[in-house]
Amino acid sequence: MDELTDIFENTDRDLLQQLLNGFKGNVQGVIEYLVMGGNDDVPSPPSTPPTRSGGKPMVGAIIEQLQLRFPTTSSELLYDVGEGSGSYQQAVEKLTAMGIYPTFEPNTPPPEPVKMEVDPVIEPIPPLPAPAAPAPAPAPAPEPVTSPIRKPTLLEALRLYYPNVDDEVLVGVSEQSRGCWTTATDQLTSFGIPYEDGIPRDLSLDDPLGGGNTFSFSTEDTDDSAYDHALATGDDLKRAYQQQETSQLMKENMNRIKRQMVAIDNTLKEQKKQRSLGAQSCRGMTRKQLSEQLSRSSVSQHSKQCFDKMLAREYEHCGTHVVFYHSYSYAALMYETQAAIARVLYGLAPGFAALPRLLKEPYLGKPHLTTLVEQFASMGQQDHDPGFRQVAISVSVSLLAPSSEAPPTSVFEQGYSCSDLSFSGIMNKLFTELGLAPAQVSRVMNDVIAVGNRWNLFTNVYSGNNNHMQNVGGMTGHMIQMFIATDVVDDLAYGSHAMGVPDPPRNPLSEYLTGKKTPDGQARVFVHPSLFLNTSKVKLYHYAADSNLHKKRIQFQDELIKALFPVLGTPSCVLRSYKGIEGKKKKKGPKW
Repeated sequence: MDELTDIFENTDRDLLQQLLNGFKGNVQGVIEYLVMGGNDDVPSPPSTPPTRSGGKPMVGAIIEQLQLRFPTTSSELLYDVGEGSGSYQQAVEKLTAMGIYPTFEPNTPPPEPVKMEVDPVIEPIPPLPAPAAPAPAPAPAPEPVTSPIRKPTLLEALRLYYPNVDDEVLVGVSEQSRGCWTTATDQLTSFGIPYEDGIPRDLSLDDPLGGGNTFSFSTEDTDDSAYDHALATGDDLKRAYQQQETSQLMKENMNRIKRQMVAIDNTLKEQKKQRSLGAQSCRGMTRKQLSEQLSRSSVSQHSKQCFDKMLAREYEHCGTHVVFYHSYSYAALMYETQAAIARVLYGLAPGFAALPRLLKEPYLGKPHLTTLVEQFASMGQQDHDPGFRQVAISVSVSLLAPSSEAPPTSVFEQGYSCSDLSFSGIMNKLFTELGLAPAQVSRVMNDVIAVGNRWNLFTNVYSGNNNHMQNVGGMTGHMIQMFIATDVVDDLAYGSHAMGVPDPPRNPLSEYLTGKKTPDGQARVFVHPSLFLNTSKVKLYHYAADSNLHKKRIQFQDELIKALFPVLGTPSCVLRSYKGIEGKKKKKGPKW
């Protein structure tokens, strides 16, 4: 009932209820009845169903259903078919056999009607309303009335075609030419005044002013369509010139897009090729050779799991990056301290890998790898020179590189370190650059060392306590697995011999490390902090030989951040530390 009242809100509710009762609750029947017959003056349903003969209610119901479904068919034919049929379906079959179909679905058999035990009371269906007369066609819009147009003067035409010429010159030329266009233009040409670019010399060719070069302009201030034609021609020429520029720009853009598509296609092909070659450390090796290489190192189960993870990540990134391995032990506390500071200052994710370098000022004098290589020959200590160590580190080019100075699988558990430098001095300099006073530096260093002791890091090189047990089981080793994008690796690394001496046959590394042969040896990496914090170009992963530290490194980092409260604890401390990291000098460096 609610559905009927929503649809026929202007119809009496009692009448709708009466019809619904007459249709035995068939809402659709009521809707069709009202829609087909109108709802302005609906008669009440009779007490007995209408019949044609014999007082057969079912026959009357069949006829009414046929009238509803076949409104365009003769009533006499529907009465005859209804009386001679035992059911509605039989009547429909007779009509369809005659080629007569229901109007709601032309030329297709109707669906099975709903069978009712008692024939509903149905009012006679009023005739369909006559179709509305077609709306008259809209009157054609009146033609726009063209207002009178002022006839142009020669001076106005000259102003149009010579917009950059002084008006006094044009006035004088127009007066002397007496309305002749050719005379005026010849005189201006003799003055060394050319046409504007894109405007034709011969008006008779492209200008609707017509009349050839001898066209005479009116000297009177009267109206004529030629003036607007002249203006329109100027606009057309400007539009044509703009369209030509747009077309040229579109052509250049299309060529640029094509070049980009070719570059993308080549990149995808190269990525597919690199993936087919597999992990960088395993290239040129069979599975048996790989297994033998890994089994040569007597390592713990945790170390083997780390190696498996390293190779899996190599395969994951081999399409777009090349990989390097950096092993260390003494430097672990320094690297972790720098990572904790960078995590707060630059919003890095918890668990971000250890960071080999953080201060940017040393790079201001060596903004590029090429600068470092050029200065290398003058460094007496080669890669042990303090200037070199401030900006670069030593790495292996493969997890299984046997000829590297520090083969990763061999040195992972104990780590690899140099003893000819002061780690305590390096950490002291870091905190000093971050703006801490000497007393604060000493206190913060002690707090950081205490955290390192609790997590069994190698700390005696920072405190001078040589009797300190470095780590349970001696697992003091750490490793950074660094992936550098192939398109920038030659700007950040070069293949080298021991002590950082360049090795030309293995350079550029972008070619050597993407080939089919098994990579071997070592390299030097220019670890600029700005680029190593850019995860789109460099991806870092940290591995600790100590399984407890490896699994709980985020907890260890949280403790370090608490110990670094004087560096990171307040907004003013953060700002001071940020300025210290970025460097005080204002030299222009590369935009990483």
